[in-house]
Amino acid sequence: ELLLFSLHAQTYPQWECIIIDDTSTVTEHLPVIKKWCLKDARFRLIQHEQNQGVSNACQTGIEKATGSYLCVVDHDDQLEPQALFEVAKVIQHQQPDVIYSDEMLTYEDGTMIRCTFRPDFNYHFLLSHPYIVHLTVFRRDVLREVGGFKAGLLVSQDYDLLLRIAAASQSFFHIPRVLYRWRTHSSSTGHQQTDKVMAASLAALNEHLQLRGFSPTEAWATKGLSFNFFRVH
Repeated sequence: ELLLFSLHAQTYPQWECIIIDDTSTVTEHLPVIKKWCLKDARFRLIQHEQNQGVSNACQTGIEKATGSYLCVVDHDDQLEPQALFEVAKVIQHQQPDVIYSDEMLTYEDGTMIRCTFRPDFNYHFLLSHPYIVHLTVFRRDVLREVGGFKAGLLVSQDYDLLLRIAAASQSFFHIPRVLYRWRTHSSSTGHQQTDKVMAASLAALNEHLQLRGFSPTEAWATKGLSFNFFRVH
């Protein structure tokens, strides 16, 4: 509910929130979501008839959205009150393909762990590390051009999408402000499936290199020195 409240409290009013319920086995959240949908017409609930996984759920949101820009937010995170206003300012003046901001990492109770202050767009750094995370906003047309989220991916779906966009466009804009609060917990997919995350990210990197015109013998990616870091040869 904290996420929905943080959206409702945005200083910028022209937004819509597509909520995808991917046939969750837990249903306690549904009355809360329906309450917010009745309270604010900008919230829309879409329920899958069967579980389709995170990539397909994100893709449903893309297909149902009506705005020219969109972002994906996790159900247990929060946006700062000025987040969408800051994004709208960039869109008004720049109209880039991707907008991303700095963020705050918190414990489950909301206590701050640290803030992550990102650099402006650095293509080579993106090939070494998925440093763009939250808040990330995409121009809807470019999502259509690259095919959106890849069906069936259960991990690294956001990195895969960013790399496919980066193969076609360098129009990325960094907002140097903390606009997103990302809650971490030990049961998250990234913590539980590090090997799968690394394998999926490497596959996305090698696909990116091929999209850039390199054959597998001309350029390839391998694991770096630690989790979520890579080396391109």
